[in-house]
Amino acid sequence: MSTASKERQARLYNIVKKLFPKVMQQIFKECVSPRGLQGKYKQKLITIHFTENEISLMETLPNIDDFTIELCYKILRYENVLHEPLCKWGNVPRDTEVEIGDDVQRILNVTNDVINRKSEEFSELYYEEFQNRTQQMLKRVDEYLFQDTCLQLYQTIHSSDINISGMFQELMQEINDATIYISPLDKNRCAKCSMVVMEVFPMIMQGLMAQTGTPAKTLYTDIMGNYPFRRKLNKIELDMVDTLMTDEYTKIDVSLSYKIIVNFVKLLPIPPPSRQWGSNPNNIELGIGDDIERIRLERNSFVHRVNANISEPMFESFFATFIAVGERIDAYMNKPKNNGYAHEVEQCKTCVLDPATEKKLLDKNNDLYDDKYYNLTYVTI
Repeated sequence: MSTASKERQARLYNIVKKLFPKVMQQIFKECVSPRGLQGKYKQKLITIHFTENEISLMETLPNIDDFTIELCYKILRYENVLHEPLCKWGNVPRDTEVEIGDDVQRILNVTNDVINRKSEEFSELYYEEFQNRTQQMLKRVDEYLFQDTCLQLYQTIHSSDINISGMFQELMQEINDATIYISPLDKNRCAKCSMVVMEVFPMIMQGLMAQTGTPAKTLYTDIMGNYPFRRKLNKIELDMVDTLMTDEYTKIDVSLSYKIIVNFVKLLPIPPPSRQWGSNPNNIELGIGDDIERIRLERNSFVHRVNANISEPMFESFFATFIAVGERIDAYMNKPKNNGYAHEVEQCKTCVLDPATEKKLLDKNNDLYDDKYYNLTYVTI
């Protein structure tokens, strides 16, 4: 790891640690009465699952000066005081989605990203884009709160001197602490969901591309001949494109599959979503394109997951959703029920994982690369 990337990581962590909790607390105070929340909490009217640290913080109400980003986020969602982001809670807002709920989700996502991103991935480009996006977001939050406090606080923190080594060590400790309170059941549930995301989702996307009948080598030729599209791919994606010549579609991951399907519609005539590509399908939008969007959104959600905490309701909802997705895609591709994608998803849910396999899945999930900061530009083919 270079000294420069380590310094960039420490500086961004300093912003995440000192700025974002204060921003979330200000939004919280605008939307929720701390005194009213204290009354609800004492009467045991709040059914949120709190960690031990969050219980300690709730005991300090109406003082919320030490409330964490995660605790503010939980309560804001529970109290239903903000319009849900267009992408739905827990997902990644698009650049055009700029309501306060979208920015609350961004704060959590960006925090998780900085904490979990590998040190060598803090490039100068990432650093500059982080700064630009953060300032734009804080300007919107200030407008929502009718103030200029958040942007001023950012400028103060950004320009202050910090102990790079000390901040880096603090970050490493936070990463270690984040895994302490994860139950074995949570880890097991996360590993099973990860198996779907990392193994079944790519199979589905690869299968959809293959069933169009377009030879992988033909697609490779068109991609390499389309400079506007090719130049927007990162090195990992370009290496995967090369495998079209040797391994058909079997090495293309979900993120790249999505970009190819969207941009090469003449070669890969797959039914589009009910609205436009990049939209978040609602419960009655059940087309193949809608299910591709569901796969993309869930994959991105896993990229930004800060730890392996997956509750039983989340687990059941995940599998209900993607067993149904598998059934629809199986019907579209005329796959038999006992050998289709729905069956693959069900197998992930009911399988027994030994500790070594579980750890391998969780470690592999942490290695999913994040394409959040690559704008998905649609190129007419």
